[in-house]
Amino acid sequence: IRHHDSLSTVKLIAMSLKTPTEYATQVLKDENSSVRLFGVYDLARLGKEYAKDIVVLLKDTDAEVRIAAIEALVKLQAKEYATEIAGLLKDSDQSVRFSASQALNELQGEEQQAAVPASGSAGQNANPQPRALFPVEQNGKYGFINEAGKIVIKPQFDAANGFSEGLATIMVGEKVGYIDETGKLIISPQFDRAEEFSEDLAAVRMGNKSGYIDKTGKLVIEAGEVDAPFNKFSEGLAPVSMTETMGVGHDGYIDKTGKVVIAPQFWLAFEFSEGLGRVMAGPNRRGYGYIDHTGKFVIEPQFEDARGFSEGLAAVKIGAKWGYIDRTGKVVIEPQFDWADSLSEGLTAVGIGEWKHAKWHSDQLNRR
Repeated sequence: IRHHDSLSTVKLIAMSLKTPTEYATQVLKDENSSVRLFGVYDLARLGKEYAKDIVVLLKDTDAEVRIAAIEALVKLQAKEYATEIAGLLKDSDQSVRFSASQALNELQGEEQQAAVPASGSAGQNANPQPRALFPVEQNGKYGFINEAGKIVIKPQFDAANGFSEGLATIMVGEKVGYIDETGKLIISPQFDRAEEFSEDLAAVRMGNKSGYIDKTGKLVIEAGEVDAPFNKFSEGLAPVSMTETMGVGHDGYIDKTGKVVIAPQFWLAFEFSEGLGRVMAGPNRRGYGYIDHTGKFVIEPQFEDARGFSEGLAAVKIGAKWGYIDRTGKVVIEPQFDWADSLSEGLTAVGIGEWKHAKWHSDQLNRR
């Protein structure tokens, strides 16, 4: 048994002397996650009859244990637990979600793929309801699964990204195009680079030409003096860099007609969220702040770094630490973290300690 925790080692050795049933009963309930982790591997070696014990750990509080349980069920070819694994496609941990996606691919195999067409066909609903689909890779090709882990678009693309506004970018050879949620090709692969749709527009590049296309593939905003517009539209505006003003504070915003509505004046400009745009001030001012749709500062530039607003709060760096402010600029969670992300459904990821040794949390923030 290889583990630095001597207590875990002693427990595992002691329990491994018991019968498999006694071992399974005790190891899966141990308070030490290291014991539970190595217990999963041991049970997987004992045989498929212990899959029913391993599946319990798909709900373990430790992400490593959940991943180990997924891998063990795949090793045991426990296809009867595919539904339970599919439940982890919404797990809070990205690594767990990825492991679940890959596991479902392996457990379902070719028979599942054969039952699902790669693209739209006669008899399908002409107006399918939006659904959650996730890109997966199998044998070097990419397709999509649904929330139940079922392959609904057969792996056939050289690369693929998630869906946004009903369309997903896919790569065939060296070119990028768009498919709908039935797998039907909507915009043929022709772009050297293409981003997801946002507010019915997507940024693309084809040769020396770049700009924004609509959902028919028509170029509706040509870049012109705007440099490489690979930012999304949000609240009717998109941040862009202006090539003719480089070195003076060259970022501004355009509207959906391509008109510059907030003049280039910032070192950096980011997408709007909740009515405010995050910017790094120009050459005569220092720090990050937030502007309104007219370009006026609502929260003066003062932060070392900053994130966009989400659920009424934005993560900002003050000195060496991150905290959170509200839409008036008031600090509501004191700077105390070494790294912080935006909120999502009341939770956010924060880091404590040096980057490579950081202890990561998903903390619920009390905004009162």
